Amino acid sequence: MLLGNELCYCQFSYWYPLLQKYTMKSKVINLPVDVNEEFLKYLRSDGIILPKHPGATEEGTSTNVPSFPSLSTSLEEAFNALTDTRYNYVFVKTNWSCPSDAKWILTGQNMKCYSVDDIYMILKASDRVQYDMNCLSRLRSLECGDNVSCESQSTPMTTPSSASADTSTNVSSCGCSDTLSIVLRKWANLNPSMEFRCFVRNRMLIGELTVLYPVSSYVFYCVEYRFSMHVSYI
Repeated sequence: MLLGNELCYCQFSYWYPLLQKYTMKSKVINLPVDVNEEFLKYLRSDGIILPKHPGATEEGTSTNVPSFPSLSTSLEEAFNALTDTRYNYVFVKTNWSCPSDAKWILTGQNMKCYSVDDIYMILKASDRVQYDMNCLSRLRSLECGDNVSCESQSTPMTTPSSASADTSTNVSSCGCSDTLSIVLRKWANLNPSMEFRCFVRNRMLIGELTVLYPVSSYVFYCVEYRFSMHVSYI
């Protein structure tokens, strides 16, 4: 079982600022405390009802339809910042997990989110997001290790939306959040045969596994070189 500081280290909001030069451009939206509780209740509730869009009229709208106007605005702005004429869709994940178990619910049955509605829909249908919510509950009940400063402090909401800039969320000085983070990532066409699972101990790469297919020793050398040049010193 992971300790508190290990949970912190594995959060996207912790490692992305350190490695953003070597990965896809992303936007992290840390939910404010008040929105976080309501949104978690929404994710845990039965059925899939998409939240009401900001500015939508009440006419013909059920009173039971959830509404997260500040979050929807932040997601819309992040979506627009990451899409272009070539890729008009994004990839979504939360603090630790990717909701790939729910890709069946999207058009094309892949991870391409073409709108904010797609983002809400795949998060709502995913069991992996439920795992992240359980991790957040553990994180709030644990004290992180002495080697990382993870005492929660009030910081501005990490979002491209200036409308929500005065809303606070619990994010520590090391980037560790104890509220749900929704991460939008710029789409990239990655070759699944070139995905690797690497194991690191004491800043040393001690093992590598290919996810799908065996590859040559030269490819492993390239992985080790990139690790030593860009990751090991962090």
